[in-house]
Amino acid sequence: MVRIFRSKLMPPAIGGYLARPRLLAGDPGARLLVVQAPGGAGKTALLGQWMEARGGSHLYYELDEQDRDGTVFAAHVLAGLRDVWEGWNPAGACAANPAELAVELVSEAGARPALTLVLDRLEQAFGQPYLADFLAVLLRYAPPTLTVGLATRAPLPVDPESSRLGLRRVLATDLAFTREEVAALLGPGSWDECLATSGGLPMALRAWQQAPAGWRTAVAARSVAAMPPHMSPDAMRALVEEWLGKKLSLESFAHQVSCAQPGADRLWHEVEEARKANASDPRAALARAKALWDSVRGRGDQALTGPVALVVGESHCILGEYGDAMEWFRRAFEADPQLELYSGHSMVHLRGTRDIWTRRKPWLAAVWPHAQSGATFRP
Repeated sequence: MVRIFRSKLMPPAIGGYLARPRLLAGDPGARLLVVQAPGGAGKTALLGQWMEARGGSHLYYELDEQDRDGTVFAAHVLAGLRDVWEGWNPAGACAANPAELAVELVSEAGARPALTLVLDRLEQAFGQPYLADFLAVLLRYAPPTLTVGLATRAPLPVDPESSRLGLRRVLATDLAFTREEVAALLGPGSWDECLATSGGLPMALRAWQQAPAGWRTAVAARSVAAMPPHMSPDAMRALVEEWLGKKLSLESFAHQVSCAQPGADRLWHEVEEARKANASDPRAALARAKALWDSVRGRGDQALTGPVALVVGESHCILGEYGDAMEWFRRAFEADPQLELYSGHSMVHLRGTRDIWTRRKPWLAAVWPHAQSGATFRP
């Protein structure tokens, strides 16, 4: 039995927030609002103002770390819907199965008055397959009576562009305060430097208001506190320094925080090149991958640590150095819980995108027979 926390279903209080009509004046035909920006960008405040402007029936649900369990998510959304739809009693399986709940939700919504469904802090369920299933059904089959608002720090697990709801997307640069809005919010003052440096991110402006002399330090501290759970504090601090030092635009900063791969585009390319080099020159690939290992470890980038270790292990394996290979495979699986030995050997396998990795435990069995025979193992 899942315990329902009613506080997670309470809409945000927006009485003290500055009204920003420009953010509410989007495409009136769009019934899907997606807000993607880092912590402190004002996503929840916008959702609250958007819900109030729409009026009518609404269900707001704020996810937290408990929602990595799909049954918790389903039970809370179901409880909220029962509050909105009097007399609704769907099949019992809905309380434990988000995909089943989505089917029942879109079926019932067609026969009910207009409803606005808002899911806030979706990044709390980052990496959970149930969320992709739930959203896929919701966005594809939502009837005209259903409007959906989604807020997240991380990219959604489904493509909202494919929804038939009509998409309106709001990013960090959209949420940034204009000079007129800052003046209305903070009044007269020497906030020009903060606005020019931070790009108007609400969190930075609030930090300046509370601690003008040390607002940069306050921004860094709050950014680390609000970072995604799969991102290291060192990586987050480095990103904040680049952003405030004008080395990153606000949107680049938000994108890298959202993806939790700060500065990783180039490194991912190098990992793939090192993997390919194993086929022609495994010794050179080994040296290249070990250099990458030092670089990635220095950045604290957990998304890359496991894949790099796997490439190093693969190089050792091709060279017949099985003891070293097994040690690096161990490091890889400890660093990244979603790695897998593919097709009976250690070849890195990327299914479609670089951040989709799966895991299978018996990696030792793929190497041990070759170590016993003394033969060189080649994929």
